Amino acid sequence: MVLTDILDKSYEVYGAQFLHDGPLAYVRGIPSETGMDYRVQWYRPAADGIENAYNFETAPDSLAPPVKPLCTPENFSKGLSGNSRKLWAEILQPGLLKLDAKFTKPSHMGFEVQFRLRNYLFSLLLVGWPERDDRNVSREEETFGSASMRVDVHVKRLYEACGRNVQLTNKWMNRFYDRGWRGRPSNKMLERWGVSWVSAEELESKVQGIMRYLPRSGISCHNGRFGDADSLRGLLVDVEEFLKE
Repeated sequence: MVLTDILDKSYEVYGAQFLHDGPLAYVRGIPSETGMDYRVQWYRPAADGIENAYNFETAPDSLAPPVKPLCTPENFSKGLSGNSRKLWAEILQPGLLKLDAKFTKPSHMGFEVQFRLRNYLFSLLLVGWPERDDRNVSREEETFGSASMRVDVHVKRLYEACGRNVQLTNKWMNRFYDRGWRGRPSNKMLERWGVSWVSAEELESKVQGIMRYLPRSGISCHNGRFGDADSLRGLLVDVEEFLKE
């Protein structure tokens, strides 16, 4: 039996070839008057030696999935792969704290990074695990304990921090583009944002104003590959200059 919370063809291939490199579970089924009574008897997390919030000592009464932990900075670090965790612990986290950043509003996929400007707090960055619909991230990089690191620039908040100055906002979108951050694929934001002029009407619309790290085709998020550390250092330089400006 293959247990998964994501439906895609990769699990069919993994199951057929007995490639069990992810989480494993032994499920016991006992016939009852209502059908089968399933209980999880044993569970192994995806990465050995990593504290996993999904682990449990006793079998649950049903197959209801465990509640996924909030992505606090502490849980976030535990969910990362070794190389991604090193980038977070040695570069991004201390760099953000040096800029007096606040980590707030944890969700199940990430948290906001706020900075104070003119006595107001602006969530300029979003940090978290990969989105489940990110096709550029491998299946292994989405698993708790081996996840890559997602760092997004929140352009809508950037626009507000610029005092709704369109010219200044486009200038910084161009800077982040040069560092490897891109707009969403929808509405051709991937090709336009940071390259051509983005109007105030678009910045004030309901479109999701996020720029994601996509330096080349097939690459998304930071997993410790060559160039990842330099891109994060460059991002910190840009954020520091933005705050001064």
